[in-house]
Amino acid sequence: TDDSGWELWTSDGTETGTVMVKDIRAGSAGSYPSGLADVDGTLYFIAGDGVHGTEFWKSDGTEAGTVLVKDINTNGGSSPSGATNMNGALYFAANDGVTGHELWKSDGTEAGTMLVRNISPRDQCEQDPHEEACPRLRSLTNVDGTLYFVMEYAEWHDDAPQLWKSDGTSSGTVLVKDDFPRNGAGYYPQYLASAFGKLFFSAPPTSDGGSTQLWISDGDHTAMVHVNNECACAMDPKEFIKANDTMFFQAWDAERGVELWKSDGTAGGTTVVKDINSTPGGGSYPIGLTSVGGTVFFAIDGRNGKELWSSDGTETGTMLVTDGYFEGSKYITNMTRVDSTLYFSPRVDLFGTSARELWKVVVEDEATPGDTNSDGAVNIEDLNNVRNHFGATGEGVLGDTAPFDGKVDIQDLNAVRNNFGAGSASPVTTSSLRTSPSRRRALDGTQPLETSDATAELAWLRAWEEISNNFAWPKLRSTK
Repeated sequence: TDDSGWELWTSDGTETGTVMVKDIRAGSAGSYPSGLADVDGTLYFIAGDGVHGTEFWKSDGTEAGTVLVKDINTNGGSSPSGATNMNGALYFAANDGVTGHELWKSDGTEAGTMLVRNISPRDQCEQDPHEEACPRLRSLTNVDGTLYFVMEYAEWHDDAPQLWKSDGTSSGTVLVKDDFPRNGAGYYPQYLASAFGKLFFSAPPTSDGGSTQLWISDGDHTAMVHVNNECACAMDPKEFIKANDTMFFQAWDAERGVELWKSDGTAGGTTVVKDINSTPGGGSYPIGLTSVGGTVFFAIDGRNGKELWSSDGTETGTMLVTDGYFEGSKYITNMTRVDSTLYFSPRVDLFGTSARELWKVVVEDEATPGDTNSDGAVNIEDLNNVRNHFGATGEGVLGDTAPFDGKVDIQDLNAVRNNFGAGSASPVTTSSLRTSPSRRRALDGTQPLETSDATAELAWLRAWEEISNNFAWPKLRSTK
């Protein structure tokens, strides 16, 4: 505001519920909050109060609960960046004025905010006349409890960019790969993203540089994904987003131009989703990829300006959402997921005036009873998920699918059986579940089901009935 400048605000979606949290820097100068990150319900952000320089703050949404975490650099601010939640702790890069730009972590307290490891001792950097020659951390990415990040030097420095990983300890912060070429003035690796317990990123081939390609690392093995040795495919990948069991991204090839691609982490499973702009080499340039309820939304350059599209990962399931709504739109930006709703902001030039509005798309959950991995079907994977997941907690009762009456009975078992599609056409009965010991084979807690035959199905249903009385499985309940 004119009185307080740029400060931290909160909103419940109403005018009266939209208020400033705290005037961190008193007066009209403003503290310019940025880099907001949620760590288990606590909001961390970067701000400058005019006294301590730019440092990390935290907030519980109240004025009293909005406080400085730690004055890391007492001589002008540590300029923190890259706030990332890993295992309930905040990880970030900061410069304390002594060790240089290094990896830090915080539990939200001053005493619990500390340097993880001094990777590049500052005295080595000071031998170079350029301060920028000291390495800088960027692209902090949490991959299932392992933090990956990039250490890079200035363009004129001899050292190549380096990929590192950390478990949050000094000894567990180690180099992964250090021979990435610069490819001109570019800094690589870029666009780090997590899926399937692996790190996806973009970088040039290490042999001779050239155009960037898709790379994958599990921390021990790091390699480029060779989609097709006979063509220049999936070049310059970016805009990575995971939805269900697929990694989506934007990439270029000579035949189609820039289009939407997907990958399951293998060369054979890395392919273009759809050639939206069928003009040879044209490309639709999908941007703003955002996952909502397993559907990926993105904006493209369409016939009438920017258009909103969605995809389920199949060619037929990749379709236009907003045909003609934003005719003349130059941008569709700020695509953000809030629960099952996509919010976005198109900008349209109307009568010589640039207008921007807030729009939303609500994605309904069409959950299938027994569909534990949300792939739209009940199959052997779901059956084993339930059988193996003893001790799970959550809302609802395991197996209570039809109706949601708080118990598991024959009606529920038949609801899942009908979706599963195995066995005879006759409904399951109490007697058919209990009579034959052979129908309860392979359910001793060690052996997974391997087939979808009738006896295996009935045995699983019996086991499900037995364990459902004590354990919950929230995904088995529809949230539509």
